[in-house]
Amino acid sequence: MRVDFVPIWNTGFPKAVQMIKEAVQGERNDELFYNELINRKLQASVANNTSKCNPIQKVYSVL
Repeated sequence: MRVDFVPIWNTGFPKAVQMIKEAVQGERNDELFYNELINRKLQASVANNTSKCNPIQKVYSVL
């Protein structure tokens, strides 16, 4: 069964406002998601880099 096409310009004002709110919230959720991924990647990178460059660790490896 095929749904009838309803042009977006045929949408009432309340529905249009609701659609805009959903789109903006979706963009915000995407931003938060990607920021979290970037933060985790940076934290892992810093931790990895710190463990490689830690001079005390080098001393222990010699002992």
